[in-house]
Amino acid sequence: MKQEKPWESKFNLKASDIIQEFGWEKITKPKSEKLLEIATTAFALDCLIVKAVWVEGETKRTNYR
Repeated sequence: MKQEKPWESKFNLKASDIIQEFGWEKITKPKSEKLLEIATTAFALDCLIVKAVWVEGETKRTNYR
């Protein structure tokens, strides 16, 4: 998140960095629970796919209200 254009290059992110960034080091949960929460969230994000399609020359308009 701190890179200028993180979507253009590969990067490594440590769970310990996430814990520190979120301020979770102050929480008294065991580290294993914190890591499980990070892993669960990362898995959900990995499953998220967004696809946009541009249809050239489309003349129909749908009016959403």
